[in-house]
Amino acid sequence: MQATADARATAELLSGLLDSVDEIASLAPPPEAESSSSHHRPSPLSPFAALVSRLNPILSALLLLQQEQQQPEPADSPGKMTALASLGVALRRARSLAARSAGASATPVAGRLLEGAARALGSGLGVLAGAWADAPVEIRAEMEVVQGKMMNARFDSPAQSKGGSARVDVEDLVADIKNVDEDELWVVMFEIEVLIGEGLVVEEGGRLIPALLNRLATTKSENRLKMIIVLRSLASYCNENKVEFNLNFMLFSICPQHVCVFASMSYNYINLSSLTESILLQC
Repeated sequence: MQATADARATAELLSGLLDSVDEIASLAPPPEAESSSSHHRPSPLSPFAALVSRLNPILSALLLLQQEQQQPEPADSPGKMTALASLGVALRRARSLAARSAGASATPVAGRLLEGAARALGSGLGVLAGAWADAPVEIRAEMEVVQGKMMNARFDSPAQSKGGSARVDVEDLVADIKNVDEDELWVVMFEIEVLIGEGLVVEEGGRLIPALLNRLATTKSENRLKMIIVLRSLASYCNENKVEFNLNFMLFSICPQHVCVFASMSYNYINLSSLTESILLQC
């Protein structure tokens, strides 16, 4: 009975992943929309969605195998479900990154974000291939091909194609840091990290760093680590690794056994490298 329940749960996970693939594909602009105007570069979302769609026949074949399996093996199910759950996380993030790369308000680093999403999906597909060692050779071969394409995918951002380098207004990023849920927060952190690397966002007026520090107090460990990486990146792009901002009295847990207290410092210069180094040492 337990084996049957596990097999049913695995099939449900596969069905959910297929729905996620279809959702990402639906975000791509139709070909006629891209060809109707000579003023716009082709969206990187179209080739990305086409690449993600190559997961569809793989997942469909695995679902069919799961449904046809007469005697499910309980020992296989946990590994398969873990691999499917991991790929599900990558697909959810890919969908969020694709949404941020769509339309007229697309991020100027859309290509870079989608490359990161493709690599994450490729890693997840590799884990899935390892969990499904009993899959037919043709399915495993297709997994290997698609994984290779995902790990090496390259997409042009509109700003890169046009040679544009306009900086991004941080207000929208600050609002995202404050308001998005935990799943979406990882996506926001990844976008900020890429924007910093491209020189398209800088800390001016003390807005971004306080928002990060405030959210750091309540976020989960994976996002906390991502935030610390972003803080260090901001430090490296600030003059002399210093930044001026209003650091209100804050108390936040860095690890369950460590608590850092930062007293109120009104527009004082804080050495951000030392600050983040202190945080990292306590994690």
